[in-house]
Parts: sequence; structure tokens; C-alpha cells
Amino acid sequence: MIADIVFDLPLSRPFSYFVPPGLVVAVGQRVRAPLKGRARVGMVVAVREGAVEGLRAVERVVEAAPILSRAALERLLPADRSRRPSLGGGAGFTPSRIARTYRRASRDAAPELPWVLVLSDEQRILFRERGQVLAASLLQYVDATRPETAAHHLKAASVTAAEYGREAATLGLSLSQTVEAFLRFRTPFHHELAVAARRRGFDAAETTDLLETAERAMDRLLVATMSGHGLAKSR
Repeated sequence: MIADIVFDLPLSRPFSYFVPPGLVVAVGQRVRAPLKGRARVGMVVAVREGAVEGLRAVERVVEAAPILSRAALERLLPADRSRRPSLGGGAGFTPSRIARTYRRASRDAAPELPWVLVLSDEQRILFRERGQVLAASLLQYVDATRPETAAHHLKAASVTAAEYGREAATLGLSLSQTVEAFLRFRTPFHHELAVAARRRGFDAAETTDLLETAERAMDRLLVATMSGHGLAKSR
């Protein structure tokens, strides 16, 4: 007999354990089972027949009877999904959060980027606003559920990236300085994206898909930034 158990509800998937002879478990019952090197309390979400080879054993029940009905348990468990969850809700992944992370990273990197120190307050605000618009479009792109919606937001992000490149050229920044500034934005975005995925309970495959989607988009936006810079210089 196999028991499927979840720990720290809700999780994206249960773990399967062997139910040893003489131990009786039921759906909605709490049990102790080994997880990551120590015994932990989990909730049984399914009991089924199946091959038990290689499975670790349930150690014992915590209570003699289930504490949750099957209906109550189903309301707690995440539904089956054909795509990764949205980054909205409680993940806290917003353009303003990315902007704050970017500003912290910029302050730390300022000694390595001397040209940043000579920008006026007005110029800093301009770059900041462009960055927030870019982050908003990019966030909507990676979170879009329909291909046409994703394409729309990626196009909007590309337009903003090209404007960013033109503004940088107008301020007298070289192409290498502009690319360096863009890459400074890229790092905090990916960091916050990974944090949001963890908070939303993405599994490994969903997180990988999300980060790869963002990486491909960033490559396109970098090209748009460089093109915008080049057009401004050629005028």
C-alpha cells in the first residue's frame, strides 16, 4: 500500500511513501514520515495500491483518525494545471519591487560605473521611469496565457528598450556603457523572478520554463536597446 503525503500545505505535489504492514492510514490523516533527512508531519492526500520498491516508509500516525474530510482537503490542494501559475497574487512581483532591487544593485555598482555618478537627478528619474515601464511590459509578457497577448507585451517592451537606447545615446553614453546599464537591470529582474516563482510554488520544470522565457525576452530587448542607440547616433 502506498500513501501520498504533502508537507506544509499547500505544495505543488505530494510525496509517495510505503505503508508498512500493520499500519492503517486514511486520507485526511496526519502522519510522520522522513523528508530531507528528518521525520516530519505531513497530511495523507491519497491511499492507493502500487509498487513500493524504493519508497521510504511512513513511520507512524499522529492522530488515530483523519482531521480533515476529503472535501476540505481538496479545497486546500492546488488544482491540476496545464501551465504554470500566474505570478500575480501573493508573489509580490511588481515593477516597483524590481525597481527597488535595481536601485540597490545600482548603488552597490556605482563605484564600477563612474558615468552613473555624473547623471543629473532629472536624468536618473528618466532612466528609472523607462526601467519601470520596461519591467511592467516584461512582467506581463512572461505571465501572459495567450500567445497573442504575450507578443503584444513583448513588442511594447521592445519599443521601450529602443527608447532607452536612444535616450542613453542622447545623454552621450557609449554603446558599451548602455549595454552595461541594461545588463545591470537584467540581473535583479531574474533574481526577483526566481523569488516570485518560489513563493508561488512553481515546480522545477515551471521555474526553468519561466526563467528561459525571460532570458529569451531579455536577449531580444538587448538587441532593441542597441538598435535604438545606433539609430540615435546615426542621426
